[in-house]
Amino acid sequence: MFLKSAWYVAGWASEFEAGQLYARRIIDEPLVMMRREDGTLVALGDRCPHRWAPLSRGRIEGDNVVTGAGAQPLPRGVSNNNWSIGRTAMQAPDAPVTDQWMWFSYLVPGIFINHFRTYPAGTAERLNFAEPARDLECISDTFSCQAVTPLSERSTRYIYSGGHRKTDMSPEAAASIFAMVDEAFREDTAMIEGQQRMIDSGPPGTMGWIQADRGLSLFRRVLDRLSAEERAAFALKQTVPT
Repeated sequence: MFLKSAWYVAGWASEFEAGQLYARRIIDEPLVMMRREDGTLVALGDRCPHRWAPLSRGRIEGDNVVTGAGAQPLPRGVSNNNWSIGRTAMQAPDAPVTDQWMWFSYLVPGIFINHFRTYPAGTAERLNFAEPARDLECISDTFSCQAVTPLSERSTRYIYSGGHRKTDMSPEAAASIFAMVDEAFREDTAMIEGQQRMIDSGPPGTMGWIQADRGLSLFRRVLDRLSAEERAAFALKQTVPT
């Protein structure tokens, strides 16, 4: 038991440089410390209220800490299709501005399918933001399939595959992009493991939800429903005499 209504020494002032985030644990509570633009040293709970990711793995923008985080339900998953306007993270800085149409599907028990096409800028507005026909000529066409396989309550295997049209890019460009994807997954792994540590050791509470989580939220409902049906069927089987 620790006294909470008290000031504890977190370190020397010289230990905390501007522009950096510092993870600390004091009286068994995770904290993140940083300096504001005026040099003031501040401390926050090291847990994003959205998905409980550790703020210390985010970045500083001004005096703020930032972390990097229309769906339709299906019988065994969730589908989400939408337009995105402007460059994507996977395009070169000097790439032309495009419109992107994306198909996302979350399928039971843990399959994520993504079909991504780019079109000339203005296509979304010309189509009144409706879904483009599959035979509409596009600039690029990319597909990926990801599978999350639980190994135990505390471990998961993540399997990823993806591809593009052969005419969309050279083998060298494709290798460069997949190197970026690999690095992104490594960053995600560090963030997810840090998030789990916050869940395990942080104070109790409820995660916040934003509009971008709608697909995930609906998918969780599908999993909960199927799990409840499975448990009920098993319980009924145990009570019916054979």
